[in-house]
This record gives sequence, C-alpha cells and structure tokens, in this order.
Amino acid sequence: MGWATSRGGQGLNFSYDLVPDNGDFIKVPNYDPKVFTDLDLYLMGLLGPDEVGEHFVFDDQNQTTGSVLHGPVTIVTIDDIISHVGPRVPDHTISQKVFNIATIIVSKDGLLSKDTMRFYDYFSARAEGTEIVAYSSGFAKGQTKPFYLSTQGTGQLDVGIKGPERLCDFVEDGNIDLKDIEFIANRWLHSCAEPGWCDGTDADHSEIVDLYDFTSCAKYYEF
Repeated sequence: MGWATSRGGQGLNFSYDLVPDNGDFIKVPNYDPKVFTDLDLYLMGLLGPDEVGEHFVFDDQNQTTGSVLHGPVTIVTIDDIISHVGPRVPDHTISQKVFNIATIIVSKDGLLSKDTMRFYDYFSARAEGTEIVAYSSGFAKGQTKPFYLSTQGTGQLDVGIKGPERLCDFVEDGNIDLKDIEFIANRWLHSCAEPGWCDGTDADHSEIVDLYDFTSCAKYYEF
C-alpha cells in the first residue's frame, strides 16, 4: 500500500528513488511501474535468503514532506529478520509459485450479455499477462506491471478455469488426440519441477512423467 500521511490513512504511491547524500537521502522522482523488492519476494517464498540485499529503516519515522529524508538509518539484513522471526516456511525451494485465481461476477437481473462477458474476460486475463499494461483508477492513469513482472518473473497467476479434461489438452487446440499423446511421449520419464511440471504433463506432481500421468488423461482421449 505504499505509505500513508497518518495512521490508518489511505495507502499512497511513493514515486521516488532514495539517493544517499551525506547521511541523508534525496527523493528523486521515479514514476516507473513498481515491482516487489527482494525482501518482498523472500517473504512471498519466491526468493532465497542469499538473494536478499541490505535494507534500511529511518530512525525518524515522522518525516512526510520535503525533497530530503534525513538520517540516521538502521541497516536491516535478512539475517536480522531470520534471527527475529525465523526462516520463511515453506522456503523458496518448495513454496507455491503459480496461483490460480478466478473472477466471479454476481449479476442482479440474470445472465450478462456476451459483450459484457468479453469485457470482463479481457480484463481478468490481464492478471496473467507478461507485458506492461495501461491502467486507470479514478482520474489517475499510467502503466503497471502484472504479477509476473511485479515478481520479476518468479511468480505467475493462472486465471483459466479448466475442467480435468482440458488439463490434458497439452497443445491447446481444443481436442485431446494423438497430438497430445505425442506431446506427453516427448517428455516421457523426464524429471519435473514447479512451476511448469514438464509443461503440465506431470499431472500428479511426482517430479517425473510416468504411466500415472498417461492413464489420468487416457480416459479423455478424443474428448
């Protein structure tokens, strides 16, 4: 939520870089789309502790205006955090990286029109995008980064709602046929890991593409 001018106030964007200057920090405007920091990503389970650099906290927490924020500051390392609250559990090697989300529309007067559904479908799909997109919020307009870019490529959102048979449509052509069998055969006995799980062919996430994965999709052949 950025920062607030009073306790319990609205979260505001902090559109600055802090440049050190003889113990103080100059606020240099930066309106580029924001991303999560390395510390954020560690707490989210997307980075390891050895990938987190030093951070700092202003000793004077009552500074809100002006072009300069005054020191001194207290340096905070990942070791400080771990020693105080313990390591992140689960750690980044086994934590979830791909998150399924759904947009639910509650309509008052019956089913929505096709055009309205296309509108919501379009904007819902942007959540799993991999490119910068435009946004508007009230009178504010600008560019923002979807989750994948905000997490610097370490996390991903999946907005698709798929039945079990659609998960076996590996080539995504609307059919489950020989093309999909060839797709899984080309990954047969491959070692797999998240987030991709061998392009979805390791259905049971056993870390290998095997007979179980094949038989779990065989019943949907020519679906």
